[in-house]
Amino acid sequence: MAGARRIGVYGGTFNPIHVAHLALAEEIRERLELERVLFVPSNLPPHKGGHLPSGTERLALVRLAIRGNPAFGAIDLEVRRGGRSYTSETLRELAGRFPTGTELVFLIGMDAFEEIGTWHQADLLAAEAHFALFPRVGHPLVDPRKHAPKAWGLAAPRRLPGGGHSWRTSAGTRVYLLPTEQYSIAASTIRARVARGASIRYLVPPAVATAIERGGLYRRNTTASRGTTPRHTKGA
Repeated sequence: MAGARRIGVYGGTFNPIHVAHLALAEEIRERLELERVLFVPSNLPPHKGGHLPSGTERLALVRLAIRGNPAFGAIDLEVRRGGRSYTSETLRELAGRFPTGTELVFLIGMDAFEEIGTWHQADLLAAEAHFALFPRVGHPLVDPRKHAPKAWGLAAPRRLPGGGHSWRTSAGTRVYLLPTEQYSIAASTIRARVARGASIRYLVPPAVATAIERGGLYRRNTTASRGTTPRHTKGA
């Protein structure tokens, strides 16, 4: 990747965004020498079920969380597009926003990568971006060939300086396996704490905690959650 302009793309529900999201993005930005990391909150994530605040509300929380870090940005692409959010469409649209030669690096946890074969147009994703895999609690790093579509054509691994490995795809991109720090913070825990009136201080940035409180998000018996996601729908 040396010499190319590299932009990280961190997609997800961010329901809500918390300090582990930010710490992981910063660590991967440094490890892969990314120029920026763009957070892309989904509108209707196909793999998530249940209720969640609208994409606009979650995007607002992301913007509050990253404020003050010039290496982070927030993109409203999926929220503005509406409907179900598919990574394949997002990566293609993002590629059109940057000069030729810019390389996109998609940040993804191992838990999500285990389902990559079910994503919308999964066989084509390796042609759109590099993939940077990081471990999640209960989902340690494994050889990506175990889960990647066969169409990606992953070659033999290469060791990375400072730890980790990378695999070259048949499309010329790479899949990076990065042994980053593991954080036990989960968005579901934050939502549960808000619902029972417990503090979320130090779990989310102060501005995010204030916005959640003022907006009544994640409280029981409120109508703050406006969006619903289809259940058992494949694609991401």
